[in-house]
Amino acid sequence: MAAITASANLLRSNQFDFKAGVLGAKTVRDRQNKSNTLLMNQFVTYVEVASGGDQAKIETTTLEVKAMPGASIVMGKVTGVKGKVGRFAGECILSWKKMPKAGFYQIQKSTDGATGWLNEGNTVTKSKVTIYGLVPETGSYYRISAGNTLGPGSWSDPLKVMSM
Repeated sequence: MAAITASANLLRSNQFDFKAGVLGAKTVRDRQNKSNTLLMNQFVTYVEVASGGDQAKIETTTLEVKAMPGASIVMGKVTGVKGKVGRFAGECILSWKKMPKAGFYQIQKSTDGATGWLNEGNTVTKSKVTIYGLVPETGSYYRISAGNTLGPGSWSDPLKVMSM
């Protein structure tokens, strides 16, 4: 919650700068807006998973439930995973086939594709992500799991991706 509050306060400050005509303020404000939206999506996903979809529990967080979702299904294996070198040194881009009823995706990384799997950042809600901070000109293995209120599903087949 502290991160969300700080992000919202910074966005508000950036909006004042934009309205005041500060040079470059629009770009700064737009980037902060994207960052703020990502934090909020992560919070909503966390609340949905942690509450098990229970409306009363969700509403204790000050979030409103517009409509109760249909019954959750156990998520299957993520397919269509693709990876490519990013545009800049130390990054790669992963994408996969969107899973119906998925509320989030978890990405894991391994150096050998068989052991030592570690979560790569926070969960995401889109079926495409850029991974930053990699050692240039090295390869890593990635796998993706789709999840919903019932928890994460099966992992995709590992995919080796190089970074620039």
